[in-house]
Amino acid sequence: MSVDFDSKAKLPQGTELDVKEIGSKDKETYNAYRDMALDALSGDKKGKVSSLELARFYDISLLAGNGEVEPAKPVDVTIDYDEKLSVPPKGKAHVVHFTEDEKTGEMVADVLDQDSADFTISKNRLQKVTFEADSFSVYAVVYTVDFEYEAEGEKYSYSLL
Repeated sequence: MSVDFDSKAKLPQGTELDVKEIGSKDKETYNAYRDMALDALSGDKKGKVSSLELARFYDISLLAGNGEVEPAKPVDVTIDYDEKLSVPPKGKAHVVHFTEDEKTGEMVADVLDQDSADFTISKNRLQKVTFEADSFSVYAVVYTVDFEYEAEGEKYSYSLL
């Protein structure tokens, strides 16, 4: 993983990237983030998203001096997968950002606009993800497979994540 920024980000010299992947071994935390991502991705769709096809969660921070720092303007984050991740055909990749709501203190999940994320997928393998970040905390890279069907004159659409 890498972060690309210019002087307008106003990050101190010597700022270091710190990344911890939240894996399924930390089941409680992983499941909490998974559930929040599912809810965020379901959004206003008719069908409730029921599962994740691919989900990788990363706690990302920038460190300088004795603590964490935030950029003054958005920076580019790139995740380059050495082991290419298999994804099904006809799916869609998303980046989800988890932040703490300032008023309630609760964790909130927001799906990044597709224009601020770029996914390199070749031969059903996710190779690289680049997205803009204006603050750092937990981010998720998830992959959905959408499908629609009709039953009794009603149209239904579902996503598998």
